[in-house]
Amino acid sequence: MKHLSKFNEMAYSAYDKEYDILPKKILQSIAKKLNYKRFTRIGSGRYGTAFKVKGNRVVKITKDLKEYEYAKKLKGLKNKHIADVYETYHFKYNNEKYAIIIKEFCDVSEERMDRMIDYFLDYTKGDMSLSYISSEFLSGDISKKVLDVYFEEYKKNNAPFDLDDWYNMLIELKQKNIYISDFNGSNVGYKGDYGNDICVIELGLGYWNNIKFDEKEEIVV
Repeated sequence: MKHLSKFNEMAYSAYDKEYDILPKKILQSIAKKLNYKRFTRIGSGRYGTAFKVKGNRVVKITKDLKEYEYAKKLKGLKNKHIADVYETYHFKYNNEKYAIIIKEFCDVSEERMDRMIDYFLDYTKGDMSLSYISSEFLSGDISKKVLDVYFEEYKKNNAPFDLDDWYNMLIELKQKNIYISDFNGSNVGYKGDYGNDICVIELGLGYWNNIKFDEKEEIVV
């Protein structure tokens, strides 16, 4: 998801059409139903848009239904390296299904995270990026033993970036049976104060069919 350099207050000011996922009146209706007076847009991507709201939370509205499924699995859990999920909803607009995920706000340092990923890719001579390791490990094609060897070799070479948190993030995702592959600087943030535990803030894989929806979580917009 692309994070914007400036926050645009959806309910009160003009906003860039490039980042619309839904008409403004629908977004305002959702904000009202969720009891939020204001949505502040902080990021947008192919499938969804994220808004910061009161309580240091994020409302993610997305067409990526796999993200809804994963969010439901995480709802109510305290995670160390995954943004906590508080509430999940879904709705239909123009015969298309959308999900709403209310989750923990985590700071993002996209430039720093991208530099870390790029350095690791250079270290492996382009053979294997962190994203590739992550996806292959989480999908089961790379064992933990292989993963351990890779990270240990990296640490022995006086690497400028400490990847222990990244490793632990992968282990936590594996333990919770969550497979995602879109690791980039804008999709990984920091819990708490800047520099603390890194965490996944995006759980999507792309638009997904055959997701089981909880009827109690449906809202009408």
